Amino acid sequence: MANNGTLIGSDPIRRGVDVIRRIFGNADFSPPAGLVIPPLPAPIPGQTTRERVTAHTGPGTCGASCHGQYINPLGFSFENFDAIGQARSMDNGKPVDTTGEFAFAAGTKSFKDAPSLMALMAADAQTNKTYAAHLAEYVLARDMAEGDAAFVDTLGHASAAAVSIKQLTVTVISSDAFSKRGTP
Repeated sequence: MANNGTLIGSDPIRRGVDVIRRIFGNADFSPPAGLVIPPLPAPIPGQTTRERVTAHTGPGTCGASCHGQYINPLGFSFENFDAIGQARSMDNGKPVDTTGEFAFAAGTKSFKDAPSLMALMAADAQTNKTYAAHLAEYVLARDMAEGDAAFVDTLGHASAAAVSIKQLTVTVISSDAFSKRGTP
């Protein structure tokens, strides 16, 4: 949490983008080339971080499509953690709102906070595939390549079926990818 906070705030935008890149595996989730991204406006007294971010990137703004559906909901789910990752229940004198909806590949799902979002992500095929790819990259000490797609899919399905990390690791080290140099 602290990694994606700033010196003065929680920064749900960075937190949301980080989840998209690291958990959903969408590394190229960036604004269109040449788009000048204006900084968030200064906080208004009594305004929560969520209110400030929504006013700047929510409905009726140029960032509504990406921020409203993807970035902000994920970042807002972690708003009960401040800039350095400490738990909080209030933001500028108001209760923290961690609720949201996210457009998963299988459809839009609602959540009430980070733990409920994480439960949804744990059941999601894409997040299991990304987890499996990260594990394989770690064990193999190399990036996954196009030739690894079927192997990563197999690992992702095993992860979704609640196979233990130990068994996933055994699967990786038992594979041709582990015993042969290069990519399959």
